[in-house]
Amino acid sequence: MFTTNDVLYINQYKLTFEELWKNGIDVVGIIEDIERGLDTERVDIISRSNNAETAYLDLLRSSNKEIMLILPTVNAFLRQWKLGVFELITRAALNRNVKIRMLIPRQLEDKVC
Repeated sequence: MFTTNDVLYINQYKLTFEELWKNGIDVVGIIEDIERGLDTERVDIISRSNNAETAYLDLLRSSNKEIMLILPTVNAFLRQWKLGVFELITRAALNRNVKIRMLIPRQLEDKVC
């Protein structure tokens, strides 16, 4: 426990608390979701690019309902092509009946669709 009458400390801790409170998550809703068996959101931080690529490709390989991709530029499309993403999603659609949705630039629309 820290106690003080110093205005600088009090203001700093007040600002910190208000920011944490404003950005906080209502735990009641999370508990209700867990009790109903709903999958809660999860954020993983992947610090190495190789690990991120592996995790991404593993997600594509394990998808069983739907894959949605947003490829905002031609270069983004080409990067996915080089990674083998389109081969993986084609297999997913044909072998596992996975629904595939892509948002792509208009320049690619005529060539891909």
